[in-house]
Amino acid sequence: MTILINSQWVGSGCGHRYPNGAERIRQMLASEDLLIPDISYVAGTDQVTNGLCNLDEICSSLDAVKQALSDINLSEPLFNLGCDCGGELVPIALLNAKYKGDLRVIWLDAHPDLNSTETSGSHTFHGMVLRMLLGDIPPALSKYLQVPLKPENVVLAGVRDIDKGEQAYIDAQKITLLQPDELNAPPNQPQLQQLADAPVFVHVDYDVLDPERHSNTAFGVKNGVALEDLLKWLSFIRAQFNVVGYGLTEFAPSSARSDDTDLQRLLKDGFGLQISNTYSNRGGELARIR
Repeated sequence: MTILINSQWVGSGCGHRYPNGAERIRQMLASEDLLIPDISYVAGTDQVTNGLCNLDEICSSLDAVKQALSDINLSEPLFNLGCDCGGELVPIALLNAKYKGDLRVIWLDAHPDLNSTETSGSHTFHGMVLRMLLGDIPPALSKYLQVPLKPENVVLAGVRDIDKGEQAYIDAQKITLLQPDELNAPPNQPQLQQLADAPVFVHVDYDVLDPERHSNTAFGVKNGVALEDLLKWLSFIRAQFNVVGYGLTEFAPSSARSDDTDLQRLLKDGFGLQISNTYSNRGGELARIR
């Protein structure tokens, strides 16, 4: 497997907390062989260019991730951990190209991330990335996408904060949508029929969880999913389908001392990764990724 610690955050427009989230993940998985792209910590200016905030910084981060993965054959599962949702663009695009457009994606997220540069009010990259992966991508970023995802190969799950333009796109493209309360019940094969007999990427935005029970998210939306329910779904997907990649995005610790037990369980029980026996969430200032 390949574990990518991806600290891209400029796509969120507010992401000073994401590098610390990526560093926590790096420390938790210290016993694993990790791939860490050289991503600059220089803050974006939130300047809007062609409908996107921080376009130059985004391209720099995407280039670093693409370079880091250039010698990886992706024959084993790829884990993309620690970034804002925009950081999923290169890993998912590479996997979809490898599988000749047949990659299936389950998008476990409070948001569908299906805005375009025309419909987005914030102009932030992380709210547009799935739409870009589906082929509606600005020319400045088109070099990162060889083969678009197919709408019928995408399942949105846990999504509950949908902008008007996003809902219109979901309806027009007939994208499958599982409501948060559907994730409260045990998963079953018919709900996820699009994932069968094909390679699958599992995207988990930390904000799919209910923020009243699970903190450390910058964009929490009420009435989310309980951790135990999410873990049941992830375990079912791992057991029943051919998972070739995972993404864990937007973990944003609210302070240096915030508890991260939920994150450890997601990585261990949800993704099947090994938490280092030397890791201790003991608070204090976390070092930046070198």
